[in-house]
Amino acid sequence: MAAPQVISTDEIVAGVREHQGDAHEVRIVKRSALRIPRGGTGSYFERVRLEIDGRSIRALLKLGRMAGGPPTHEAFFYRRYSAESPLRAPRCFGTGPLLPGRETWVLMEQLPRGKGVSEWTLEQTRQAVRNLAALHAKYLGRAPDELPRPFTTGLEDRLSFVPQGVRQIRSVFDEYPDLPRFASERAFDLLLALCARPEVFREAFARSPETLLHGDYHRANLVVRDDEPQVAYDWQHTCSGPPAYDVAVFWNTLGLTTRRGLLGLVDVLQVGDRCLSWDEVRRIYSEALRELRPDADGDAIFSCSDEALAWEIARQVTYMGPVMAETQADRLRFVYRNHRTIGGLAIRLLGIENVFRLYETVFAEFEERAERLLKSRSIT
Repeated sequence: MAAPQVISTDEIVAGVREHQGDAHEVRIVKRSALRIPRGGTGSYFERVRLEIDGRSIRALLKLGRMAGGPPTHEAFFYRRYSAESPLRAPRCFGTGPLLPGRETWVLMEQLPRGKGVSEWTLEQTRQAVRNLAALHAKYLGRAPDELPRPFTTGLEDRLSFVPQGVRQIRSVFDEYPDLPRFASERAFDLLLALCARPEVFREAFARSPETLLHGDYHRANLVVRDDEPQVAYDWQHTCSGPPAYDVAVFWNTLGLTTRRGLLGLVDVLQVGDRCLSWDEVRRIYSEALRELRPDADGDAIFSCSDEALAWEIARQVTYMGPVMAETQADRLRFVYRNHRTIGGLAIRLLGIENVFRLYETVFAEFEERAERLLKSRSIT
């Protein structure tokens, strides 16, 4: 039985015509919904084959959603900024109507498969850092007013989602005793303490200039092929904010890699040591930024490094809670209650247990960082 289409063909055609401008004829040839979207955050995906003025195009339709979290702004980025972004994004063919507080869709270029992260060279990882610096350089000090500002004006609103995420993760831990505890109760308590004192973040982020952020910049969201420009997708967290945040997201996940598995049909997740230290990432980024923006104040940008790294944990919990308690509830039930043997084999084959190991490291680092931030401000 085919999955229901949540966006009408007429709406897609209208959105493509509006975006293309000079397209005289748009025809949708074939649509096929993807039952298992990447990320598991609730987003809806389709493969779409269309013709624009007789030219055949294979595209990907995405309706971004963050289960239990704030609205996404991916379509806004594609409509307004993707064509001029120094950090290459998939080509946009059309978007839905942009309405305040409402999710909409984007029809984008379907990219060829890139290298598994384990196949990246160290230089390709360094280049990804330079590409991020190029994006930030273009908008440094002139971040788009139309994008949300979760680190300043929207700070309390974003932090308000964290307690619910914590409650949901704790509830799932209680329900499934065999689920790996990737975060301690101490980590959750420290996170809630930080979120209860938003000035800790506000004062730090006020020291930094703003820029356009990707918002979820890590290697799994990049398509890398030898001798071709890197392409970044998954722009649904795009916003205006401190550059150090994008750098923090990138560094936090450097221990996670992927390799081809199961006849090349799926990627297997692996975890190891980070291939670059925080100081190395900061140096590569700063050198690239200075070449493009000699006026950039690197010390101001990285003065909020601890807060940016802590903020990433808050964001992770914001959507991990609803994902675990809602969108992935059936899968957790299958693996950790109803079919433990088969489910356990599946998660080992896919390397899911390795993701838990990564989060154990990241949350342990967060505990040290949070205690330092709270102590430095004499918060008890």
